[in-house]
Amino acid sequence: MEIYYEQYVIDDTKNRNHGKKIFFTVIFWVNAVFIALAALWLYLTFLTLTESFLPLIFPGVFLVLTAVSLFFVRRQKNSLDVDFDYILSGEKLRIIRVFNRRRRKLYLDIDVKKLATYGAVTVDSFNRYEKTPGVKKHYANLTQDETKIYFMYYTDGPDKTLVLFEPDETLLHNMRMAIGRDILTKK
Repeated sequence: MEIYYEQYVIDDTKNRNHGKKIFFTVIFWVNAVFIALAALWLYLTFLTLTESFLPLIFPGVFLVLTAVSLFFVRRQKNSLDVDFDYILSGEKLRIIRVFNRRRRKLYLDIDVKKLATYGAVTVDSFNRYEKTPGVKKHYANLTQDETKIYFMYYTDGPDKTLVLFEPDETLLHNMRMAIGRDILTKK
C-alpha cells in the first residue's frame, strides 16, 4: 500500500516579524541609494581620469561591497517568512521550507523506517534525546506551544538527529502505517 500525505504548516500571524521586516526594508533602500551614489561616483571619477586607473579602485570597491551587502540584506529579508510543508510519500518524509509562500527549498529528507522513536515534546523521554551528546537539532516548527510540537529521533550511521515538527493526527497515523510498527513515545 502506497502512502501519500501532505501537510502545510502555516503561521497566519499578520505581524510576524513585522519590526524586522521594516528594519531590513529600510536597510535595503539605503543600500540601493548607496549603490546609485557609488555608481555615480565611479562614473565621475572615470570622466576626470587623466593617467592612472588608481582613483577608480576606491569607488569600484565601494560599489561592489554595497552590491554584495544589498544581496545579503534582500536574502535575509526574504527568509523572515518561513512556513513548512511535510510530505510523506511511501517511507520518505520530506520537510520543505517555504519562503514568503513562494520559494520552496528541501530542508530534510527522512526515511521513516530509520526512526528510533517519535513523540510529543511534553513526554519525559524527550529530555534524554535532547541532551544526547553530538545530536544535531533541526527545527521545523513555527509555534512555541509545546502541546502541538512533536520530535523525531533517528540515527543515520554515526549521526544522531533530533527533529522538532508540528504534525497533525493524520500525518502521525500515516507515519505509523509507513513504519509498520508503533514507536510513538507516550510516557
